[in-house]
Amino acid sequence: LVQFSNGQRVDAQAISKVAHEHQALVALDAIQACGGVEVYPEKMAVDFLTFGGSKFLMAPRGVGLCYISSRVIETMDPPLQGWVNYDYSDGNYMNKNPPYREGAARFEHGTVPFYVIAGMAASLELINSVGIKTIAAHNHNLTSMMIEAFEKAGLEVITPHDPAKRGALINVRLAPGKDPQKVVEHLDEHYQIKVSARFSGIRLSTHLYNTETEIQTAIAAL
Repeated sequence: LVQFSNGQRVDAQAISKVAHEHQALVALDAIQACGGVEVYPEKMAVDFLTFGGSKFLMAPRGVGLCYISSRVIETMDPPLQGWVNYDYSDGNYMNKNPPYREGAARFEHGTVPFYVIAGMAASLELINSVGIKTIAAHNHNLTSMMIEAFEKAGLEVITPHDPAKRGALINVRLAPGKDPQKVVEHLDEHYQIKVSARFSGIRLSTHLYNTETEIQTAIAAL
C-alpha cells in the first residue's frame, strides 16, 4: 500500500477495480501504512490486507493482522490445520468432520502468543485514543514540512508531494558524493536522530510522538 523506500502510496481502489473486472483477487501489504495514515480496506475494496505490528502500530515483533473481505473468507480453507479451526460447540470432540468456525476464527489453528497480542492491544488502544485521523494529519504536516525545507535547500525528494499519494515517510536524496549510511550513523551519534539509508537517499519517518521541533532539528542536521 505504501512503498517502504520512498513512501509512495498506491491507488488501491483503482487497482481493486481493474483486478475484480478480471476476476482476480487483491492482496496488499500495509505494514508501512497502518497506524501512520488512514487505511480502510472496505473502501479500497481489497480482498486481503496484511500488516505486522512492529512498524507504525508500535506493537511488539511477532504479531500482525490480516484482513480478509467478507466476499472471500467463507470460500477459503485455512492453510494451517488444528483443532481450534473447527466448531466443536456441540461438545462432540470425536466428530471426524466438524464445520469450520465462522469468520476469522476458522484461521486460528492453535495456541497463539498471548503476550505479544497484549502488546498489540495496548498499542491499538493508544492509537485509537488519539484517533487515526488526527495522527494522519499530524504525520502529513510533518512530512510536508520536510519536503518543503529539503527542496528549498536544493535537495531532491523522491516522495509524492500530494498527501493522498504518500504515507508517513519520505526519501530525500543527498548532495553528490555523500554516503547515505555514513549520514545515518552521523545523525544517530551526534543528534540522536534515527533514520535509514534507502535507495541512495535518506528515509525519514514520522509518527504521533514526533514534534515540529524534532523535525526542524533533522532538517538543520541534514
